[in-house]
Amino acid sequence: MATARLLGRSTASTGAIEEISVGTGLSLSSGVLSANGGGGASEWTEIASVTPTGVSSVDFANLKTTVYNDLLIVFEGLSHDSGSNTTFSIAISANGSTFGNAYVITNSVAATAVLHGGRIIPNFRANAGLSASGPTTINDLGQAASLAAANSAWRCNGGIDAIRIATGAGNFDAGTIRLLGR
Repeated sequence: MATARLLGRSTASTGAIEEISVGTGLSLSSGVLSANGGGGASEWTEIASVTPTGVSSVDFANLKTTVYNDLLIVFEGLSHDSGSNTTFSIAISANGSTFGNAYVITNSVAATAVLHGGRIIPNFRANAGLSASGPTTINDLGQAASLAAANSAWRCNGGIDAIRIATGAGNFDAGTIRLLGR
């Protein structure tokens, strides 16, 4: 038998015992199977990143095909080109094509404003849940912001398969929207 192997059976049906190798992120030493690098639920992995310019909405689709349970949307320097104040919103879809009513994640945003922040959606595979926080104008490094009505509830039978982020008027004209999972 080779080093760092387990005994078991991974082939379907019944049969002889097989050697099972230790996969990436795991180690087997002195009879102890361990996860390497602190791994687990606390590490965020980038799923997608877009720099939306000249469009009024951005979709992140096929989320159910990912291995993640929680989502984090990060807004970095996001702005719009509408000549007047507008809102930013999120709409969700269970099937990736039919979106429900959008819910507002910012109050009235001035045309000169630049937004930073994030929005977390824990357990997006459930039929319902919450979405917490959102983007706001943060001017200085290290400045914290408090948001009124920053949390929202959602319902999407079968879980969320797609997310649409949109401006209420005009188009996005700068910034990055990143989608992360854990």
